[in-house]
Amino acid sequence: MKTITLQKVLTTLCCFFTLHVLHAQQYDATETIDTGNIRAVINSNGTLFEQFPYDNGFEAPKGGGVHATFAANLWMGGLDDGGQLHLAASTYRQTGDDFFPGPIATNGAAGDIETWDQLWKVGKAEIAHHKTHYTDAGYVVPQRIANWPGNGPAGFDAIMAPFADLNNNGIYEPSAGDYPAIYGDQAVYFIFNDLALPHTETNALPLGFEVHGMAYAFNAATNLLLENSVFFNYTLKNKSGNNYHDLYFGLWNDFDLGCYADDYVGTDVAKNTIFVINQDSIDGDISCGNPSYGVDPPALAATWLSHPITKSIGYHNDFSVLGNPETSDDYYDFLRAIWKDGSPLAVDSLNPDGYQGADTVDFYFPGTSDSSVSGQPSNWWWNANLDPTDIRMIGSIGPFNLLSQGVIS
Repeated sequence: MKTITLQKVLTTLCCFFTLHVLHAQQYDATETIDTGNIRAVINSNGTLFEQFPYDNGFEAPKGGGVHATFAANLWMGGLDDGGQLHLAASTYRQTGDDFFPGPIATNGAAGDIETWDQLWKVGKAEIAHHKTHYTDAGYVVPQRIANWPGNGPAGFDAIMAPFADLNNNGIYEPSAGDYPAIYGDQAVYFIFNDLALPHTETNALPLGFEVHGMAYAFNAATNLLLENSVFFNYTLKNKSGNNYHDLYFGLWNDFDLGCYADDYVGTDVAKNTIFVINQDSIDGDISCGNPSYGVDPPALAATWLSHPITKSIGYHNDFSVLGNPETSDDYYDFLRAIWKDGSPLAVDSLNPDGYQGADTVDFYFPGTSDSSVSGQPSNWWWNANLDPTDIRMIGSIGPFNLLSQGVIS
């Protein structure tokens, strides 16, 4: 298991630790996408791939005992009409939380965390069986279909999770043939918000966002791309009274491709992708501590499918200017490819790490895929001219304007 650097003031760390333990007792539900060739853990507060407490949860190939990434999550931040920053982000729950299970009620209050500490998993074959047999005498609706959160309880949105409404009455009635509307061959639905409790990861003001996520995958042995992919569909609802501008959404990923210490990261701008590759043809050794891929390791990519990526950056596992975020402004700056001291991501041949170079750029190690900037060195690619290290990556979309009660999907 790798070490996460936490060089905080001791009293602050103790406060975070105490609060974090209480949170962990309140919500620790998980579900797993395990069709296809990948086993991916999803947490009820939206955290991806971290098998709490603090262990890998993205096994690829499934059953092989080796993991391709350690944890991932959404980051989001923007300014209200008065220019005040509102932000929510999550890394490792040991440092605090900004996201909590459940929706936000129509009166603007977050739902009870313990009640909503759950996820909903269902498969295409199970749904097909239900569609064929729900009228049979003695048929019992499977629990996964019966418990699908199609309608919200009183005080919440009437439609919560998507479903096929056979009689178009707006009521989820699986006994009458209604069924979950999912993507893929297997899906996990989850709902979380950033309002239920104070933000102990970033100490930022909440956005008041309700997030609906559907993770899904395909059992497609004849299609290597689908067989080795997990998809995430998000809908974000602004349940606050604020209008937001300069709003960014980022996918944060602590890539650990087998051994965490010998990775290169990069951005493929044309493909809206951030990725990790091994430094050479052999992944890791016994000194790494993590199970490794050995000879001919794979690569891993995280791709935005619905929006063009507009920024990317990577930071080191330390507390330098190029290291772990420490303030809410740091998180927001990383979403916009800005370093912790306010300087932009910038590169030249003397500054191959992207710090204080001559050419300001939007993307971290894009190679020739970033056609918007001329003059960047040809080796601005995969950090191949730097030592491999344990870098976290953020690929962002935005900026957006989002009105109160508006939706982004």
